[in-house]
Amino acid sequence: MRNLFILSFLSILFFSCNKLDQSTLVGTWKMVEFKANGNNQMPSYVVTIEFQSANTHITYGDGAVIYSGVYSLNIADQKLTIDNVTYEITHYQGNQMTLETSVGGTNLVYKYEKQ
Repeated sequence: MRNLFILSFLSILFFSCNKLDQSTLVGTWKMVEFKANGNNQMPSYVVTIEFQSANTHITYGDGAVIYSGVYSLNIADQKLTIDNVTYEITHYQGNQMTLETSVGGTNLVYKYEKQ
């Protein structure tokens, strides 16, 4: 019974502490959903963003570079700043993350899957 309690506690602790950190962010992420004020805004081309360990990123549209710059990750607050825009990491689990921000009164939600 005691072992079951400990196992249950550790499981809850493990699944409730699913935070994105630098090592899990680094890699290539494919955009799978993009909404502005709840409306689908997915482009007709494939968008990926490659986060590099040197705190730089490259964004691709159908494999061609469309943008590059710097990023920073605040692990404690679960906020990701890409260039001058700060996103709240509202969901992260395994190979999926959701980023949310507001720009000019427009609520933007991006969902990515790690490749």
